[in-house]
Amino acid sequence: MRYLLLDIWQPDCPIVNLSEKIENLKIYIIMPHVLPTETRVLFTVRGEDVQRVMETIRRNEYVKYAKALWKDESGEDIEMVCKTTDAMENFLQSHVVFQRSLYAFDGFERWFVIVKNKRDESEVLSRLKERNEVKIVEKMRIKEQNFRAMIWLMANPLSYFQIASILTSLNLSKTQEALLKETLRRGYYDYPRSTNLARLAESIGVSKATVVKNLRKLEGTSMRLFSNLLKIKEEYRKDETKIKTSQQ
Repeated sequence: MRYLLLDIWQPDCPIVNLSEKIENLKIYIIMPHVLPTETRVLFTVRGEDVQRVMETIRRNEYVKYAKALWKDESGEDIEMVCKTTDAMENFLQSHVVFQRSLYAFDGFERWFVIVKNKRDESEVLSRLKERNEVKIVEKMRIKEQNFRAMIWLMANPLSYFQIASILTSLNLSKTQEALLKETLRRGYYDYPRSTNLARLAESIGVSKATVVKNLRKLEGTSMRLFSNLLKIKEEYRKDETKIKTSQQ
């Protein structure tokens, strides 16, 4: 399996066009439903008057329908039906195992793509580049078990939201962030250790007592996060066991 992270400019994509027309607008694609002729998309916009967003979207020649749904502190959710873009058609026609648009900003839409091998990677990139501008942000090989775990996570809403909760609860002070980076960069947790508390304190400009206090908080937070991740992993193992048992 091969993983691709792509930034794609599409001349026929209303969301890309919206991100070009309104400066600093962040658009997060929540749920796309792609069909051969039309696509229904649920997305969130942040940092902009929704009225301006709706006017821009509805003026787009490829948009068939657009409606503002609800608003909260994270932004405004919008439902849109538009013509299926050339890029999306190419994903449907290529040998792609999995693909997902993530967000759009400053004229590009970011896509997460998984293909089976290098030949399929070359095929989909060649198709996309015929009518779109494509930037490869990152690509790598991935193990099959990692891919299965990722798909399981996306298909398991409870665990997905557990991870989202972990991310939103991870609030570190600037001192703690600096200390975390320095402990790893300087090898504080290596064996044997490559640095000590006094050097850590000097490197981030605080007292040794401050380092000790914040390091204890970081270690406590790390243990709680690790415990939550182990619970999610245990649920994954249970589901894998059920699948294997049913196949026997």
